[in-house]
Amino acid sequence: MASAAVFDLTQTNVLKRRTGLEKSVQTGEVRSRGLELEAKGPVARNVQLIASYAYTDAKTTKSEDASEIGQPVSYQPRHQAALWTRFDHVMTPGLQLGLGARHTGSTSDWDGTGAQVPSYTTLDALIGYTTGPWTWRLNVNNLTDKTTLLCGGGWCTYGDGRRATVSAAYRW
Repeated sequence: MASAAVFDLTQTNVLKRRTGLEKSVQTGEVRSRGLELEAKGPVARNVQLIASYAYTDAKTTKSEDASEIGQPVSYQPRHQAALWTRFDHVMTPGLQLGLGARHTGSTSDWDGTGAQVPSYTTLDALIGYTTGPWTWRLNVNNLTDKTTLLCGGGWCTYGDGRRATVSAAYRW
């Protein structure tokens, strides 16, 4: 399966800082144009692949601060990509192993500190087992516990660290 989407979106009433005030007001406008691509399916016996890419050109089109007009939107990378592979183990029926990578391009905090935030790539993993109607899974996001930074509106925070999730499901 493959899909593609082209978009041209305008968001009005975006919060923007008002010069001289410590408050934000809903007077801004942002335009986002871009492309999203995704492909998924089997690439070999017992191997599934999902690949995606997104290009987003998001810019401020209206603001009370003229220096913001035409600037990229904070927190919004131009490029994002992901690749995920799942192997259904042949020697142990029901066992699934997965590995994936997510890439987020660089961003800038144009409407705040002006900070340049570097791009980053994180790895994810899966171990799962299905027997009869039961499925158990262990998912680990940000496998290497990579430190990431998110900046927007003058504030910077750390992104999610390593996170493990265990789940069980029963199919009726």
